[in-house]
Amino acid sequence: MSHLKVALSFSQSILVGIRTRILVLKHLLILLTTLTAGFLGSMLGVGGGFLMIPIFVLLLKIPMHEAVALSLVAISGTAISSSTIYISKKLVDFKTGVILESVTILGAIIGPNIALKLKAEILELIFGLVLLYVTYRMWVKQENRKHDGIAGRVGRLKWTASLLGAFSAGLIAGMIGIGGGTLKVPIMFLILGVPMRIAVATSQFMISLTSVTSSSIYILNGLVKLDTGLVAITGSISGAQLGSRTGLRLKTHQIRRLFSIILAFFSITMILKSIHLIP
Repeated sequence: MSHLKVALSFSQSILVGIRTRILVLKHLLILLTTLTAGFLGSMLGVGGGFLMIPIFVLLLKIPMHEAVALSLVAISGTAISSSTIYISKKLVDFKTGVILESVTILGAIIGPNIALKLKAEILELIFGLVLLYVTYRMWVKQENRKHDGIAGRVGRLKWTASLLGAFSAGLIAGMIGIGGGTLKVPIMFLILGVPMRIAVATSQFMISLTSVTSSSIYILNGLVKLDTGLVAITGSISGAQLGSRTGLRLKTHQIRRLFSIILAFFSITMILKSIHLIP
């Protein structure tokens, strides 16, 4: 009997050791993912959810709703961290950002409540289709060198379209776990004519407000674990500090093309997953 107890105790110790190693590996992968996403996201003016969501879901096998929640927590760290640098460089267009964010936050509040009622496949398909369209528009659009400054001289029609787009950005961001920058940057760049670098900086300022709003709803619904949340936000803040400084050194067309290439890859990946062509 004593030998059986020893054997059981030894087996339990092995199982505990294996589980601990798996948990440590999972935390390490989350850290590396959020670090990379924070780097790219802050450099391109997006939250980084386009990178985190596919890796969380496809590689770490985190359920879609939990992946969305964890992504939004990390995005909050990315946006707040990088915004401090862009603000110090006076690249943030606060007027345009506040106007657009006033309707984006409304969408961010509504989005999570819709997402919690939808199937994961629907969220994945929405995510992929939105990114695919944005990829095309960002690739073909050229920088307007005759820009008059802030988007103050833009007509009412374009402002109306921008406000509707900003609301949709908040709605979709809250639903699928992205910061909304994948739509906010194109809205400012493609519709309002804001220069790419200023659009990137302003987007980060806006994302800091949107992501905190959406992530708080998921946290209140118990979808964010304390340990993974802390690991995610640590990685995203570190990556954001590096990414925002790197972005200041890049030329605007380089930022735009890099933005498009990364979006294309992940939009196709998520569409394929939503229709079960990849696991």
